[in-house]
Amino acid sequence: MKVVRKEIDVLCWFDQQGYPNPVRFRLLDETGAHVIIKIDKVITREFEKLAGNKMFVFTCQCVIQKALRTVVIKYEMDNCRWILFKY
Repeated sequence: MKVVRKEIDVLCWFDQQGYPNPVRFRLLDETGAHVIIKIDKVITREFEKLAGNKMFVFTCQCVIQKALRTVVIKYEMDNCRWILFKY
């Protein structure tokens, strides 16, 4: 996995405690087209505080171009932004 750190659009649902659960995400590829990637399984969900920014870190299992890949996405709680961190 390499560190990408790209801002992405995520479809998620929140449980009653207010924790997000991602379902799928959309990003721009090299050609500028939108690519939608479905999350098959959330492996881990951790809380991280980095330089005062509170964020959830999700390690997810996805099928990308017919290959099983592991990605890491982050949700910044203060800004409500999603970031594709490792791909």
